[in-house]
Order: sequence, then structure tokens, then C-alpha cells
Amino acid sequence: TERLQRNVLADSSHVFVMSEGMADLYRDKHGTSTTPLEHTYMEPIPEAPPKTPAQRRGFWAGNVYGINRNALARVAEALGTIDTPLEVASRHTVEGLAQIGIVGTQVETSFYPSRAEYLTAVQQKGVLILALDGPDESPIHHDELATIFPTKTPEYLASGRPILVHCPQDYFLARFFESRGCGRVVSERSTEALARALQELLDNPDTQNQLGEAALRAAKIFEAGALRSRFHQAVEKASLVAYGCLIPESLELR
Repeated sequence: TERLQRNVLADSSHVFVMSEGMADLYRDKHGTSTTPLEHTYMEPIPEAPPKTPAQRRGFWAGNVYGINRNALARVAEALGTIDTPLEVASRHTVEGLAQIGIVGTQVETSFYPSRAEYLTAVQQKGVLILALDGPDESPIHHDELATIFPTKTPEYLASGRPILVHCPQDYFLARFFESRGCGRVVSERSTEALARALQELLDNPDTQNQLGEAALRAAKIFEAGALRSRFHQAVEKASLVAYGCLIPESLELR
């Protein structure tokens, strides 16, 4: 894989990657300049967090597998200690989740047949969960784990609801949320630390509003218009370089 990356990067005029985390990795590992084109959020982004009270529950959207199983299990356990349900919206059944370690009477499953129904549901939940396993508890390579940016993240941000992020501190996901103040990051593998953070997100209106406003600001990164403009600018610059009309940044005289 590393050899393939080197060959692709060496022969490309310009490279688009899926997140700032991938851009950081390619810069640090290969000295390559890339342009992030993040997941696009197509719907209008609200100006303020929802006024309606949220359901008192944690919410996880998507499959549970080798990149997140252990981390989500810890979040489920922490929610159990504060008597709060964990709703998992995915193809899994409660029995199937139990077989991979997501256990407890507080664990529920759901299914939303349309995107509109799903987005409405996201806006109604008390705490939205993002979780990634550590490199020592997953079969996935550290570089991949450390640069994952889940596709549901823009949907979570655009809901204006509090987000709990549980992953190692050096992952891009943690850096993204900490640098923008748009979620609560818990890197410690502690049920008690997770429970304290979840309790605050569920019970503190000031925290909910502060994080919700920051989340909506961060969501604008993923607006279709912003990404379209970034793509056009990068392609135009790459074309000028290819035709010798512009000196690449890597060749500019310092």
C-alpha cells in the first residue's frame, strides 16, 4: 500500500483526499501537498441549535465493526451507568450487537427508511456518538484509524446537538472537534470519564447550546457550494501547472 501511495503521488499533478487528516498524513509521510474534499452536506444548515427538548438518549448511526466496536462498547457501558438508552441505527439487531460486545438492557436498535426521516431523528437525540478504536484493539493500521472521518459527522454537526467523540487524542477526529470546540472529546478509556461527559452533555443547557452553535459553524465546512469552489480552484491551479503557466508550490523559489 505504501509503495502504491508513493507511485500515485509521484505521477499525479494534483491529489484530492477525503479529509484534512489524510492531507496531514500525506504531507508528513510523503511530503505531498493535497487538497481535502470532505463529505458533502446537501441540506440547508440551520442558523441556531434546535429549541425543542431532545430525547434523553445516546445515538449512534451506522455499522459497528473492527474500527469502532470496542470504543462503542465503552460508551454503551457508560450510558448504562447513568440509566440512559443507546440507540443504534444500523442493520444490526440487539442480539447481534450483544455478540460483538455492545451489551446492556439500555441498547436499542432502529431503522430510518429515508434520509429525511434519518436527519429528523438525528436532530431529536440528546447526545450523538462518534467512536473509534485504538490501534492496539483493532486489526486496522494506525494510519487508517488516525485519519478516519466518519461520513455521518457532517450530519451530526448540522443537527446542532451535542456530540461525544471517543477516540485516541492523536487521531484527526479528536483534533477536528477539539480545535473547533464543536464536541466533547474523551480519549481516556474510562467508563467513569465517559459517563461524566455524557451526563454533562445531557443535563447542562449551557454546554448544549455552546457546543450546538460551534457544531453548526463547523458544519459549514461541508456545504456543497464551499466544496465545489475548492474543487474548481484546485483543478484550475493544477491545469495551469500542467501547462507550464504556474510554478508548483513545491518548486517556488523561497
